Amino acid sequence: MWLPHQQEFRVANSGSLTIKLKSKPITIELFPGCRITTKVLGSTAPGKDVILGWDSFYALKKSFDISIEPRGVRWKTFYKSFTAVPRLFAIEELASQEFTKIKEELTRASCAESHTDFLQKCDKPLWLNSQFFVSLPFKENVLTTPTKASHAGMPPTLLKQANDECDQLVEQGSLNTNSPWACKAFSSTTSRAGKRKTRASN
Repeated sequence: MWLPHQQEFRVANSGSLTIKLKSKPITIELFPGCRITTKVLGSTAPGKDVILGWDSFYALKKSFDISIEPRGVRWKTFYKSFTAVPRLFAIEELASQEFTKIKEELTRASCAESHTDFLQKCDKPLWLNSQFFVSLPFKENVLTTPTKASHAGMPPTLLKQANDECDQLVEQGSLNTNSPWACKAFSSTTSRAGKRKTRASN
């Protein structure tokens, strides 16, 4: 199937890719009944089966009127979507050894199996990092009294608002579902209710 063939191509990193093989004529069927006969070049590039150039697409379009769309190729009722090709780069043996050293150093300095192990490697625990804090819509101990959502004196409308706020916080991962003080999320609702009562009494 393969014949000797020498050809060089320029690649994206300004290097060159040498092709040493070329196939005999083969038939490529893109869709059932939609096929062309052509020759392909042999390459050692990883993760490639057959790479079709614009010459092949032009031949298919001329013969079968295929349509090249932004996300795939269409012909009659058939459609093939494009797939992303990961950008893989070969690492030489010497570079691989250096890469392994860097990986081991990062693992030793940054990875931990437990909180105790983590604190031995870092004196800044995550729970003291303000970037990981959650801002809730109320101020601590300002016009609020922690109250459980099952409080008998809470009107049905406010109870529904409180449950909705709690559900939102649970979905965001900001609040444990079994927290006894989940009601703190409801303090803003309580404050708004208090303000409405004050206006009504005035």
